[in-house]
Amino acid sequence: MCVGDVPGDGSMLDTDPLDDSDMMVDMSTTAPFCDSAGDPTLVGCWEFEQTANDASGDGNNATATNVTYATGKVGQAVVLQANSLLVVGDRASLEPVHLSVEAWVKPAMTPPASPGRWGIVDSDGAYGIFVTNTNILCTFNGSLTVNTVLAVGVWTHIACTTDGATVRMYIDGIPAPTTAAGAPLNTGNNQGVVLAGNSPNGDTFVGTVDQFRMFDEARSQAQICEATGLSTCK
Repeated sequence: MCVGDVPGDGSMLDTDPLDDSDMMVDMSTTAPFCDSAGDPTLVGCWEFEQTANDASGDGNNATATNVTYATGKVGQAVVLQANSLLVVGDRASLEPVHLSVEAWVKPAMTPPASPGRWGIVDSDGAYGIFVTNTNILCTFNGSLTVNTVLAVGVWTHIACTTDGATVRMYIDGIPAPTTAAGAPLNTGNNQGVVLAGNSPNGDTFVGTVDQFRMFDEARSQAQICEATGLSTCK
C-alpha cells in the first residue's frame, strides 16, 4: 500500500490506507517549529534552510557532504544522492532513554534491492528508522515493521517513538495499526548519529528530507498529528 500526499489546495487526499476520514491540513503553527525555549524535550531540529545546523538550542549541527538544497515541505529542504551524508557527532543529548524522531521525506525513487534499505536516522546500537521497497522499520530497542511503501515524489511524514516499553510508528500523523514491545534505549557507540542514512555511512535516503526533529521523550499521538499540520488532531 502507498502513503498519500497532501495536495496543494490544503485538503488531505483520501488515499492513505491508514486513514479513514477526510481531514483538512493547515501547516501554520502557533509556536516556532524549533522552539528550544518552550520545549526542553526537543534535542535536535533541522529545518535545512540552506544549512544542516541544529536550531533546537542543543548545538547538534550536522556535517553535510554532497548535499544540495531545494524547495521543501516548508521553506527549503535537503536533497540527498546515494553518496550524500549528514552526520551529527557523538552527543549525549542524542543518546536519550526515551525518544521520538519525526521528519518529512520525499523519495526520488524506490529503494533498490541492494543495499535493500535506506536510513531515515541511525545511531548504531541505539536506534534507527529504515525504509525498504516493501516496508518501514523502527528499531528502538524493539523492532516495529509496517508494510507500507513510500510513494515516489510524494511528501510523507514519518515518526517513531518509544517510552521505554512500547515502540510506535505514525505515518502522515496516523498511528500504525500495530506496536512493538521495547525497552529503554542503549547509548550506542561513539560514531554519532546519521540523518537520512545508516551509521557510520551508506544506505543514504535518495530524495528530499525536511523538518527533521528529535525529542528525548515519547511524543503523544496528538503531538505527532499536529506536526503534520492536520487540523483534526485529538
